[in-house]
Amino acid sequence: MHEIALTTPPTPVHTFAMGRPKQFDERIQLTLVEGTTGRIDALLEDGEYRLDFIRTAIEVEIAKRSQEKPATKRGKPSLAGMFSGPNSKKR
Repeated sequence: MHEIALTTPPTPVHTFAMGRPKQFDERIQLTLVEGTTGRIDALLEDGEYRLDFIRTAIEVEIAKRSQEKPATKRGKPSLAGMFSGPNSKKR
């Protein structure tokens, strides 16, 4: 019979995780109107990616809208003011 020598596996040379570090933390699935991706592709420059184009367009729109109106808190709408005002009557 053959004898198999059991040894401990070698210690890994690298101590870092495999793959590249995460660049973007949030994901979204986006359905576009027919023909939109073709129009985007027609505008892309050499080496430019469609996803980078979309990310940039979103950031530009967010910046534009942020300048147009003051920041508001997101969440549930407040009921304050719905039941009181100049025309409200006490019951």
